[in-house]
Amino acid sequence: MSECSECEIELKEDGSYEMTIERKYRILGIFPKKITEVSEVDSETGEIIILERPWWRFLAFGSEE
Repeated sequence: MSECSECEIELKEDGSYEMTIERKYRILGIFPKKITEVSEVDSETGEIIILERPWWRFLAFGSEE
């Protein structure tokens, strides 16, 4: 995992972590847009359980991080 200076990590009641990251992308390489990605990570194995992104994410290129 890269450095996470602008993300929120929260421990949930079931023992997993919920991580929220805001990233900057360009839609079709032209229009700048910020999107929020939410992922749920198993605290024991480190496996990503759920990854939520906007449906149009496949049109966005090049995270500007």
